[in-house]
Amino acid sequence: GRIREIVSADIDLKIKVLRNGVEDRFEADYFKNNDDLYMSFLSPVDGYLAVYLYDGTNVFRLLPYKEQQEGYFKAERNKRYVLFSREHITYDIPSYQVPELIMATSQTREINRLFVIFSPNKFVQATDSVESDIPYLDYKSFQRWLTRCRNRDNEMMVQEKIITITND
Repeated sequence: GRIREIVSADIDLKIKVLRNGVEDRFEADYFKNNDDLYMSFLSPVDGYLAVYLYDGTNVFRLLPYKEQQEGYFKAERNKRYVLFSREHITYDIPSYQVPELIMATSQTREINRLFVIFSPNKFVQATDSVESDIPYLDYKSFQRWLTRCRNRDNEMMVQEKIITITND
């Protein structure tokens, strides 16, 4: 086999995980049961965006939305997106296709990881299960898909956000 360093582009993305509000001042990495999760996204270049959440067991595809037939989410440069909010859609998707996310846990404390994936080059979502409300796949399959994508695309960026959810 051959080994090479994965070098990603240095695009100045503005990614904010938001709790209970859609303005950037609601940025948070700590959630309580039944808090709303939104995300704001802004890029200086056109590209494609995907968001996955790993809960320690499965990896859930949050974006592209389940109902999007294309298998990708196209983001325009210098356009602020508020994701996971039906009220604040600034892109060409019917509101009924946008899931609104509520964070919950049955544990005292749970750590989740959000993977925000962006590239100026088109890529399609991982193959996942669509039988549930939120499509998912196992972590090993997700990592295999992500590694293949990054090997093919030197401009792909992956930002990881850690989220803590408490059962208060």
